Amino acid sequence: MNTCPLISVVTPSFNQGRFIERCIRSVLDQEYPSFEHLIYDNCSTDGTLDILRRYPHLTWVSESDRGQSHALNKGFRRGRGEIIAWINADDAYEPDAFRVAARELRAATGVKAIAGRVHMVDESGRVLRTKTPNVDTLAPMIEFWTRGFSLEQCGVLFRREVLDEIGLLDERLHYAMDYDFLLRLVARHPLKLVDEVLARFTLQPASKTGRLRHTAAFVNERRRVSAAYWGPRGSSAYRRRRAACERHLAEHFANAVLRGHEDRHVLDWSAFGHMLRHGPRWLLNRHVLGVLAERTLGQRAVTLARRLAGQRDSRKCSAARHDP
Repeated sequence: MNTCPLISVVTPSFNQGRFIERCIRSVLDQEYPSFEHLIYDNCSTDGTLDILRRYPHLTWVSESDRGQSHALNKGFRRGRGEIIAWINADDAYEPDAFRVAARELRAATGVKAIAGRVHMVDESGRVLRTKTPNVDTLAPMIEFWTRGFSLEQCGVLFRREVLDEIGLLDERLHYAMDYDFLLRLVARHPLKLVDEVLARFTLQPASKTGRLRHTAAFVNERRRVSAAYWGPRGSSAYRRRRAACERHLAEHFANAVLRGHEDRHVLDWSAFGHMLRHGPRWLLNRHVLGVLAERTLGQRAVTLARRLAGQRDSRKCSAARHDP
């Protein structure tokens, strides 16, 4: 008798023909006896459909959608599994990921969701680094602006009743829908962090994350989602979290404009223009100006300037105290 819980794997797809077969094979290679793989494709034109037709076990649809969140929600509604697994078309599961999920998410454990380690790989599948999840409850997930945030969506699997409790993805969100979903999840149930590597996340420029990781649209949506959990406006917690968020965004924008992720002090005019279109106020933000100055002039020069400014202010204060 098969006692393995049914796992519903949901994959949104759009022109990821280079990677989607690797994703499909990673599910098949689990050698797990009870699963279904649902793929919702947004009218791909790159050969994706030819690949899907080669795998009769798939349940797939190719039709226009209103974005990735909409495609995923269609799969979540249709899936019959006791456990839900969300994997994007350019990512893949590691061997035994489903057995780990079945072990940890048995109804008897009371665990509603797990998060495992994730290999970050390049387009050829070469492992660049491995990320270990470091947040499991609401408080540290809100504080990720200051504490650092390591949690990859492809390494998270959850029980179906989570959807009944917190609802589906917010289809108004296009970049931070996974972060919003996870915040709502951990507000009710802590994640169980497991030591096993469950998935591979592909770093490639053609993906939505690759294109938008360094843009104002991506981080501003994440900021808006996070702000709903900062506490009452005017409270010390709200002010502290807002300041930490602004520092984080300033660093992000400055690095994007100056290609800090490539360790090159070259002005990226496209990123600069994108920043101005989506958030022109950031150009005058003191944190952005500070980081830009640090990247262009060097940290030592900025530190020296701040020290001289501090000494000047100190002399002014001293002179004011001695004035009759």
